Amino acid sequence: MKKIILSAFLLASFLGSITISGQMELSKYDYITNGETNMYQGIPNISFPLLSLGVPTAGIDIGVSLSYTTESASAYNLISDVGKGWNLSPIGSVVRSKTREFDDFAIPTGTSNHEASSDTYYYNYPGGSGRFYIGMDTVSLELLCVHTSPSNDKIIITKDPVTPNRVKSFTIIDTKGNRYLFDKINVSKLHKWGPFDASRIETIHNTKFINSGFFLSKIYNVKNEEVANVEYLTTTQVIPDYGNNVPGTLQNQKIKRITVSGMGSIEYQYTDDYPSDPLSYQTNKDRYMMNKLVLKNTQNQIINQYAFDREQTSYLKKLINLDKDNAFVQKFAFEYKNEDYLGGYNTYIDNYGYPIYYEFCNIDTGELITPYHTNRNTVNYGTLQRIILPTGGITEYEFESHSIPFDPNTTCMEPKCYYDNYDFDKIYTVNFDTNVTNQYTVNLPAGYQNHLYVKYNYTLHPNQPGHPGIPYTIDYTINDDSGSPFSHSYEEIECPDIKTFTVNPGSLNVKFSGVKKGYGTVEIYAPKQQRRDSNEYGYGLRLKSMKNFNPGSTSPVSYTDYEYSTFTDPLLSSGNDVGVGDYIDFVDERKDTPPIGYNNIKVKNMIDGSYSKYYYTHSIPLDNNPMLGGSDRDMSGYLRSMGILQKKEDYSSSNQLLQKTEINSEFKTVPLSNITTSGTPVKKINISKQSSTTETYINGTAKKLVTTSESNFDDTYNNMTSSKETLADGTVVEKTLLYPSDKGIQKLITANMIDIPLETSTKRNGKLVGKAETKFDDASHLYPTSVLTYNMQTQTPVSATTLDIYDSKGNLVQATGKNGIPTTTVWGYYQTQPIAVISGASYAQISSLATVTAAITASNADRDDPSQEPQLLTALENLRKDPALQNYTVTATTYDPMIGVTNSISANGIRTVNVYDSANRLIKTTDAAGKTLQEYQYNYKH
Repeated sequence: MKKIILSAFLLASFLGSITISGQMELSKYDYITNGETNMYQGIPNISFPLLSLGVPTAGIDIGVSLSYTTESASAYNLISDVGKGWNLSPIGSVVRSKTREFDDFAIPTGTSNHEASSDTYYYNYPGGSGRFYIGMDTVSLELLCVHTSPSNDKIIITKDPVTPNRVKSFTIIDTKGNRYLFDKINVSKLHKWGPFDASRIETIHNTKFINSGFFLSKIYNVKNEEVANVEYLTTTQVIPDYGNNVPGTLQNQKIKRITVSGMGSIEYQYTDDYPSDPLSYQTNKDRYMMNKLVLKNTQNQIINQYAFDREQTSYLKKLINLDKDNAFVQKFAFEYKNEDYLGGYNTYIDNYGYPIYYEFCNIDTGELITPYHTNRNTVNYGTLQRIILPTGGITEYEFESHSIPFDPNTTCMEPKCYYDNYDFDKIYTVNFDTNVTNQYTVNLPAGYQNHLYVKYNYTLHPNQPGHPGIPYTIDYTINDDSGSPFSHSYEEIECPDIKTFTVNPGSLNVKFSGVKKGYGTVEIYAPKQQRRDSNEYGYGLRLKSMKNFNPGSTSPVSYTDYEYSTFTDPLLSSGNDVGVGDYIDFVDERKDTPPIGYNNIKVKNMIDGSYSKYYYTHSIPLDNNPMLGGSDRDMSGYLRSMGILQKKEDYSSSNQLLQKTEINSEFKTVPLSNITTSGTPVKKINISKQSSTTETYINGTAKKLVTTSESNFDDTYNNMTSSKETLADGTVVEKTLLYPSDKGIQKLITANMIDIPLETSTKRNGKLVGKAETKFDDASHLYPTSVLTYNMQTQTPVSATTLDIYDSKGNLVQATGKNGIPTTTVWGYYQTQPIAVISGASYAQISSLATVTAAITASNADRDDPSQEPQLLTALENLRKDPALQNYTVTATTYDPMIGVTNSISANGIRTVNVYDSANRLIKTTDAAGKTLQEYQYNYKH
């Protein structure tokens, strides 16, 4: 998809263009998970978890979900591989927020400051995300990633050994010690030119092939063992040296398969819609369109799968869950608002990529909108309106345009400017007959502007044929002015029956002239003097309302409405531009779309009439950081974009205040060690303390219960170090937490496992009532070794549990309780599942038993071939009855990996069996003889 940009990114006087080609363009939803509902920006959480792969030895899950955002529904965003507005959750990527530079990073020359700079990068991996720019340690002169939002992820840069100022790969280390390697690269072509260039022809100076994205290929656990890998469909195109082309190679990565060692895989199955076209071919959608997403076990057998049905449109119409035999299980159906209106002759898009439905030469719509400005009545056409659930229940959404307060000093810069957000009315109709008179006096109603739009229509009276060359027309003037033609706003086609006039205050003199006589109408339209409200509309969409219906019902069981005006003026939006980056001006009509946040939001339950009021701010009471070459690298940007909640009030339908919570956030600037920009130290901004006071009113009276709380956070890692809660009865509960840096556990700090609470103390009314500590005393590994509690009288530690032995995969094999009795776990299925738990025996006592070895071997065989489960049950029964274990209690479990438990055997030998259907859903539990103990039913509508 081609993007042509006018950008003021170097000098205020420099306006240039950037062209990015190679179908690499990514919306931010390619690399930021949707997360919880973002009320501050009016964004709902519309998502479906689809498939998941656990990574036991890394303590993470790799999940794939499907989510919808109206931002992705903009015509200026590439239609994704699943459909317009929808995206599959990313697995792992590092991409630029806004591409300004050819290089991945830059090191200025000719300066004594040891600094580096770059575009801002967004990243994600399973369980984490953030943003950074590339800087330099002024002492070691090493490149490093400077987080522009709070994160404890450690990011390592590997420089390209061949090409200067390029990155070969990024490695991210999470706070569990796992490593994520990003070395699969998208390569695109970037062309930048200025308005004063003699020509826009590509040259080696203004056109480069750039690294536009880095993608996750491998995951390593804390022991540096590879535990997962990601395969890609890699497409390349060589751009030869001919004509005006700068030669090079485009490259695009498309995820193909995620494999977790010893567990299974998730496969992405696509159709290439442009198999014979090169990467440089420009389209409005992803060239690969998703057909199926398939979860498989290690034997390549299907466990679960989803099919995506677009019904030969750009919209996802059905999400269909299939069983292992490709039989239908359930489906989600999706409907879109006024989808049929889109793509027709009268459909255009506004500056932000949303629909404008414009009827040719129709001025009876109630508003005369400037070309490419937002039409509030049609802006949500084509957006998700209804989700029909597998049960037959329905969820409905209504979206509307964002708004911010209108700036009266704003000057319209469009070629044609009309009357956005003004009522545009027919204010007078002259019914004329030139047989009666050729002149009419018109007195217009008050309250309208003096710019008139006049629609003229007449019919000639019957008469004898005239003489050749004599016109049969009847013309008119208003105050002796014949008017100016009115053109169709988008096609520049003149509307033959409409003219425009500018008149002075007072009555109008309408005169008719012509040889022939006739009768007809002169319809006069004008915009009102006052705007409909005090707002400017555009910038995309926000949630207006949401309804939920039970199957077969036309009355919603829940109905929530959202209002975004200020609480003091219902005609004034509380919206603010909370963007954190330099804006980009495009050559065509589109505009850069900043996020809009709202300081006041009213959420109303439309069924019982109760409502809540939320008070946000985006102002940070601190001195600004250096701009770092672009405000998207401003350290306070993340706070502005997420909004800071200051107060929430809950009211009854009769407007009685039921509860009020006030929240105070304290901010602190913390200098980053050895990092400067233009010689000035760079500082991060933390929330150092948050406190809240909640008043709950009893039965809507003035009597209230008051609770307070506060939390404190450290400067380095932003970990919560202490909390204090005062209950309604006056009880004060305080907690203190200590982390690896507080306890000096260097091995955890080195592994980046820096946010694990190692010691927690609790006081009640000033008296210590609880203290617990987790120890990591074994130098040979990074797993906990014991959990201690403390005697509250003597403050001496008491060992509650010791975690004695781990296997080679990091599974806990032996733990010993406070009573000194060990519990040993036998891990099978290639060390991925516990198959037996032996209470009372140590690992040393059971590890060499033949029955234990046989059970492990049988479980591995069961994993490889599920038909071997009877042999595993026999082996587990032999283990349970082993004479060496007669004095201990033994429980056992079997599995269908990635499906669930198949058999549970209690210590007294009672076995229960779980039975699954072809969709791998639990349908019943039986005893060993097959007698049904419990059944489960799934009622889905086809």
